Amino acid sequence: MKSFKRKLHSKILDELTQEFETAQQAAQQAHATATDDENKAENKYDTLGLEAAYLAEGQSQRVVDCEQKILDFNKLQTKAYSPSDAAGPLALVDLINEHGRKKVFISPVGGGYEVFLGGEKIHVVSPQAPLGKALVGKYLGDEVHIQAGNDSNYFEISGIE
Repeated sequence: MKSFKRKLHSKILDELTQEFETAQQAAQQAHATATDDENKAENKYDTLGLEAAYLAEGQSQRVVDCEQKILDFNKLQTKAYSPSDAAGPLALVDLINEHGRKKVFISPVGGGYEVFLGGEKIHVVSPQAPLGKALVGKYLGDEVHIQAGNDSNYFEISGIE
C-alpha cells in the first residue's frame, strides 16, 4: 500500500503544481495589464490602472501561497496505518454508506482536491474540514456523521491505510 500512497502523493503534487502554474500565468497577465500604457490614468477618476495594480499584487501573493503549499506538501512523509490505528493526518480512509463507497485522504495540504488513481476517485480533505474533523480519531468500523448545510450523511469506516 505504501506504493499506492506514493503514487497518490505524486498525483496531489501534480495538482498543486498545476495550481501554481495557473497562478503564475494569471500573475504575469495581471502585471502586464497593470503596466500597460493603455491603463495610465487620464484623470483623477480613472482608476483602471490602480485596480489592475491591486489585482497584480493579489495574483503575486497567490503565486507565493501556491509555492508554499508545494514546499509544505513535499515535507510530508507517507505514513502507514494499520487497521487497528485511529485515522489521522496522511491516512487513506475508505467509507461506505447506502449510496456507495468513498475514498478520503486526510492531508494538511491540498484539501479540496479530487484525484483519480487506479480507477478510483480520492477526495483530499484537510483535518480542519468537516469530513476531516469527523474522521480524525475514528477507528475501523466506526460511524461518522457529516452535516453540510441541509445535507446529512452517515458513513461507516471500512478501511484505514
